[in-house]
Amino acid sequence: MARDARGFAPIRDAESARYAIDRFGRFPKLLSWLVLHSAELPTLSGVIVSRWDLDVARGVEEFASALDSNRLLMRSDSSAESGHSPRGGYLIALAQLEAEVRPLLEQGRIVFLLEPSSPFDDLYSMSLQPDLDWQEWQLDVVGSGFDASDLKRGDVTPHEQVRAHLGRNGVMVLERVVAQDDVFRASRAIRLEKAARMLGCSPEDAPTELRELGETMLLDIQTYRPIPDEALIDTIDDAMGLRQELVSRRLDDRHVAISASLLGYAGRRVFWDIVWPRSKYRIGDE
Repeated sequence: MARDARGFAPIRDAESARYAIDRFGRFPKLLSWLVLHSAELPTLSGVIVSRWDLDVARGVEEFASALDSNRLLMRSDSSAESGHSPRGGYLIALAQLEAEVRPLLEQGRIVFLLEPSSPFDDLYSMSLQPDLDWQEWQLDVVGSGFDASDLKRGDVTPHEQVRAHLGRNGVMVLERVVAQDDVFRASRAIRLEKAARMLGCSPEDAPTELRELGETMLLDIQTYRPIPDEALIDTIDDAMGLRQELVSRRLDDRHVAISASLLGYAGRRVFWDIVWPRSKYRIGDE
């Protein structure tokens, strides 16, 4: 059971997510992560932090220790996001958590800390948009070293756009449009500038910083490789499991965009959140 009364709530499975939804449902981005857990889609485990004290700090340390990690991926949310809301989605060392988390809580935000996943280590990231009947799917895809926030915030042009159909025999990829090489090169320059902001260095120093971190996917893969059909089909198959969860919770299932990534060279599939585009800034993005 999630220990929200103590200021932190570990979310490791569908049961703990369902318990937390009742308490944290007014935070749309956080809610969508919990709904993904509740629907049992592959999603990172995490801990919700609603205040900071010694008890919460110990709980967070226990959570990180169970992962054998000294860093966590930090995200935050509020009940009314805007285009100027603080960005999240970056790794924070445990020793720096208090300094990062307290100011967000003081702004009336809620913080959720996820198992560590570098934003520079995604093999592919996708935004999946089903039609009203969840039969036709439009996907925007970015390649290696980019992340889901690049699509959610419109930071870069998609490297590939895919149209797929769910029929009697399962999911079929119908059409692909792959960006020209010059589009990909331009997006890499934009991504390096964004990486520099995240790392607190100049764009010129970003490659060195990434190499020191051992997170060189953006540097090592300098052309876009179309995402395999199998990866697309498996991701859509997983996403289909979300619709009934949305309906059962009386959430909009007819106008949604679902964010997912394949992490690392092994391509571990992870779903990040659900965005309702009609309410983009009220719902929030990363």
